[in-house]
Amino acid sequence: MEKREIEIVIKKIEEDSFSLSIPESLKESIKHDNIRMGIGFTLDPEIDKDLFVVRIAIQYKYDENVLLEYKASFTFVVKNLANLVNVKDSGLHANADFIPELLRVSIGALRGMLAIKTIGTILADDLLPIMDINQLLSDK
Repeated sequence: MEKREIEIVIKKIEEDSFSLSIPESLKESIKHDNIRMGIGFTLDPEIDKDLFVVRIAIQYKYDENVLLEYKASFTFVVKNLANLVNVKDSGLHANADFIPELLRVSIGALRGMLAIKTIGTILADDLLPIMDINQLLSDK
């Protein structure tokens, strides 16, 4: 099977929401190994505009306390998107391997954005870990 080159450009990165709330009672006693990180994402192609939007939400929890929530959107221009994906009732069907790459770039950018947002907080060293993108996609 012949590999096709796909032209992709990042068009826009938007912070949709951010909240950081660390109870005073945890500031001195938090055990960083017990912080649970969750991630979710949606993939929204706008085929008629050659745009593909990746929306990512992350959450850091400690016991029942939500410490951090962050949502961001990453818009990519994908040349000839209509030839690469189609949307049916059963969901998004892709004809290329570009979706994992879009997710990799988006999560990497979000990791940097999060590092900046948490400078000077007790979460500064709790960076978003490196993830297996294929595993994330298969869990979806």
